[in-house]
Amino acid sequence: MLHFPTLISCRDTADVNQMTSSLDRLLQNFQHRVQEFESVKDVFLFVNNAFVVQANGTWCNQAKASFQDVEKAKLQLELIDLQSGEVLKMRHTETTCETFWTTLVLDSKYPHLRKVAFNILTMFGSTYVCESAFSTLNNIKYRNCSVLTSSVQLPPSCLD
Repeated sequence: MLHFPTLISCRDTADVNQMTSSLDRLLQNFQHRVQEFESVKDVFLFVNNAFVVQANGTWCNQAKASFQDVEKAKLQLELIDLQSGEVLKMRHTETTCETFWTTLVLDSKYPHLRKVAFNILTMFGSTYVCESAFSTLNNIKYRNCSVLTSSVQLPPSCLD
């Protein structure tokens, strides 16, 4: 607790064992989540730069395992076609990963590659949006429910 002086001052009144077990559970939870990302690390590499992976590489197996509705053979053929295009290769170095997949890679020509890329690119944003929406709802509910005066009309959600 050397670097946590406030925690040291609370040591006598706080349950250190409970804090330790909470931190251990947090560490285990974090390690479990990181292991999930390990299983798709080559797919992340593919989305970041489709020109450095091989068509028959492990990224394709990982993509198929993660996204059941994609076809491995079509992914491989589309990647070979994508990598053979000099214009896309040059444009990839000039733009961001998100812009590359959303504007330069055409859905009509590379639908399977775009599907995998979009699933990966939206993975984090959708989780963030969902979690922030729940946090906002909780804050609104508790802010309104914690006010106990006769002049405040409580929302129906607080009466549940």
